[in-house]
Amino acid sequence: MIGTIGMAETDAELTQVEVFRPGQLILRLIRSFFGFASHRVPILILLFVVTALLEGTGILILLPMLHLLGIAGQNGDSKISRAVTEGFALLHLQPRLGTVLMLFAGVMIGQIILRQILESGNLRVENGYIVFLRERLYGAVLRSNWLFFSRQRGAAVTQALTDEIQRIGVGAQQLTVLMGSGLVVMIQIAITFALSPKLTAIALGAGGLLLLVIRPLTRKSHALGFAAQGKRGEMQSAISEHLQSLKLARSHGREESHFLHFKGVIEAISEQSVKIGRIFGFSRAVYEAGAVLCLCFFLFASISYSHLSTAELLLFLFIFTRLLPRISNLQSSYHRISQMLPSFANVESLTAEFAGAEEPLIKSSLPVGRLELREPIQVDRVSFQYSNEGQKVIREVSFEIRPGKTVALCGPSGSGKSTLADLLLGLLTPGEGLVKVNGQSLKGERLQQWRQSVAYVSQDPFLFHDTIRANLSWSGDAVTEEQMWEALRNSAAFEMVNALPSGLDTIVGERGIRLSGGERQRLTLARALVRKPTFLLLDEATSSLDIENEKLIQSALQKLHGSLTVLIIAHRLSTVRDADTILVLKSGEMVEQGTWAELTQNQSTYFSKWAAATELT
Repeated sequence: MIGTIGMAETDAELTQVEVFRPGQLILRLIRSFFGFASHRVPILILLFVVTALLEGTGILILLPMLHLLGIAGQNGDSKISRAVTEGFALLHLQPRLGTVLMLFAGVMIGQIILRQILESGNLRVENGYIVFLRERLYGAVLRSNWLFFSRQRGAAVTQALTDEIQRIGVGAQQLTVLMGSGLVVMIQIAITFALSPKLTAIALGAGGLLLLVIRPLTRKSHALGFAAQGKRGEMQSAISEHLQSLKLARSHGREESHFLHFKGVIEAISEQSVKIGRIFGFSRAVYEAGAVLCLCFFLFASISYSHLSTAELLLFLFIFTRLLPRISNLQSSYHRISQMLPSFANVESLTAEFAGAEEPLIKSSLPVGRLELREPIQVDRVSFQYSNEGQKVIREVSFEIRPGKTVALCGPSGSGKSTLADLLLGLLTPGEGLVKVNGQSLKGERLQQWRQSVAYVSQDPFLFHDTIRANLSWSGDAVTEEQMWEALRNSAAFEMVNALPSGLDTIVGERGIRLSGGERQRLTLARALVRKPTFLLLDEATSSLDIENEKLIQSALQKLHGSLTVLIIAHRLSTVRDADTILVLKSGEMVEQGTWAELTQNQSTYFSKWAAATELT
């Protein structure tokens, strides 16, 4: 039964696994790892070699002791024994029992110290590589253009930045172990080859044959590693989505459904891990069983046919018994690396995709800071579509927003309001036409400066799991407490925050869950106002407020009229009554624009009919 473990039960699964080449991935891992730690990894490998040499030296030092004890036999004058004796002579030492033991203890203690330094160095390089990969991926995510980023699954990025890169770090550490252990094996093979070339050649041939026997199991383990990586991604997605939708699930009584889905995912991951472990255990058992048979054969051959001295035979057997576990450890390290390769492939792919979608910004020679509006913001015959095959969601839209004015953007759902807002913020680039600030196109250096000058308040308020003070000062600029309270007054949040026991030091909870929807919205507006922006964009920002608080915010915005340029996107038309200009968007086209009076007095306008239909005039 044991011979079938991990074989038939995975064949069907392998046909569904993406085709991959482990050798190519390992080469890419080596290039990446050495690219990060090119000056450290060779030192670590050198420490491995020195440690192995000390181990071999310690063994050779014992030969004079074997002579002293009469164990060496008649062939005690072998070339290895002579070389050791000459080495003692060069050091002006007599190969006496006390001297031999002191040298042996010194060498072995030195080896222990070096091994401790080696382990510490490996740990530092491993964690440094993890930091390097996380910084590289996260930097690529932050620099990617908004359109590409908005289409990605956040759970996939989170999984890559946490679980996957952590696994890569462990695999990279195993790569150093694999290289160092490989050199140790080569040194030990060289010693055994000096003792008996024929027996060493036979040993290597037997070891190679054993590796060929377990190769099919290794390939299945690789494939299962890719399948397990996909299952981990599914688990990360389930966790993220379920926690975000928990309120909805609880209100609908669907907790059990969420639990069963999550249970199925984690059980699938557990099953994959068991399969991988069983295959690894079976392959190791096959190798170790074969190694035992080989050792018995070598014992028989060396005693019956070899002319080794007693000391050389003991040395050969000692090295051989140390060599077999090292070769087994090589196979184990390679197995662990192969299990990490799916994570490495995923992180490399994600990093390349985000890097390929990097926003074409250049280092600005303009002063960083708020951009004062001296001329109207101009939207000149702008069109935009999300894909080459898709329809245009914005079609030849033109308008302007004069400095210090408040402009409202209205229209039914799906008319393109949010897309137009993203174009004004510089998150999206027009496919046709231009967005101009102070007469210059909104791109390159100008775009970077523009982003230091705008503030955005979305329909879905987001707050960090921190204090109100930290959320208000999130922009990174030096914000005084007086400025915070002023912003809270202008956003109708002063009384709410002032009534809290801890005031500005109140923890709001994840995404502000400890506050009501209206309170969260007012705090996000305060965070925008404390930035003292040149241009403020409110995207349905007052939709969750009651009429009283909405009027307070409108009153506050009126006080800022003339000093702040504002664009309001709203469905509640009461919000836009006092706007200097109302823009009406329909199916991606600008169908009307004017003041409230101009658009409502003419009963034939689209805005007037729409307002009458919603009973909000």
